[in-house]
Amino acid sequence: MPASKTGTRSGESSFVQANCLRQIDYSYWWDSGKEIIDLEGPCILTRNQQANPNRSMASARNLAKRIQSRAEKGLRFDLDTPGKDRLSGCLEFYKTEREWVKEQHRDGASGLEVASGLSAIVDCLVKTLSEAAFVSYRQAANGNTVAISLVAIGGYGRSELCPLSDVDLMFLYSSNTNPKSLEIAQEHLVRNILYILWDTGLKVGHSTRTVDDAFTEARKDIQTKTALLESRLVYGSHSLYEGFENSYNLFYRNEDPKGYIQQRLRDQHDRRNRYGATVFMQEPDIKNGVGGLRDYHNTLWMARVRLNVSDVDGQRQKLAADVNANQRMLKSLEDDL
Repeated sequence: MPASKTGTRSGESSFVQANCLRQIDYSYWWDSGKEIIDLEGPCILTRNQQANPNRSMASARNLAKRIQSRAEKGLRFDLDTPGKDRLSGCLEFYKTEREWVKEQHRDGASGLEVASGLSAIVDCLVKTLSEAAFVSYRQAANGNTVAISLVAIGGYGRSELCPLSDVDLMFLYSSNTNPKSLEIAQEHLVRNILYILWDTGLKVGHSTRTVDDAFTEARKDIQTKTALLESRLVYGSHSLYEGFENSYNLFYRNEDPKGYIQQRLRDQHDRRNRYGATVFMQEPDIKNGVGGLRDYHNTLWMARVRLNVSDVDGQRQKLAADVNANQRMLKSLEDDL
């Protein structure tokens, strides 16, 4: 994909690009609605901002809580609510809350707050629709229900939805689910959840997998393996998801972690070659270029697999612990000598 026409200014360092999620200015997107880099990527760095990660995280949580509070009061459906009323309610909520997030951004909210707020909006829509859909599914199934978890993956799983991001959902079922029961449940949930999300204007990508299917796909495809690293439960069976999450944590840490890192480094090399293998670009792609957002994500993914840490703070603590351990070992050797 060609470099963004609104990339970082000339002379900005790759270090600044790597921190762009906390400093994104989405103004061009809000104003034009055009897809200028990618459905997930950032747009413009804010002017002369120096983001405080801890403050950004706290502000992002507060913003998300305010959206959730309004959803609890104004976004409610029951079994008797007609489909057209559910759609109109979702449309109104989505439009109103996106506009509110846009106003917060223009008042100085960081890119991290924007991404968290947009994720919270989708969470509210998915949870509200799922609540009604699960009740109607249980009634229609006459007690012959199966365990289901609605799982966010990828950027949505990280709670980092940019203004034009895809929403990636996985419908997770137990491995011993009867295929016919799974088909009935999935048809009901797609009709009562995904159809309305699509009509609301969201770009929702979805997959239907049993737990065994998820591991099979992760072994075959590095993109699937990576997306599942960042999964989180949005609605449904907690026990099913927790069992999957615990098993998956053991899986990615023990099944050829070096091979995964080698694949990620090859992907990084190929991607950089496509988008300009240097930081000295007049119009760098701040998502896919050298030092851009995807390099930052790549570092997190590799650290997750190799060091079992999921964020920058965790990496820093892990590396500090390793340095301290090495220093103690050297001191011990010196004492022995």
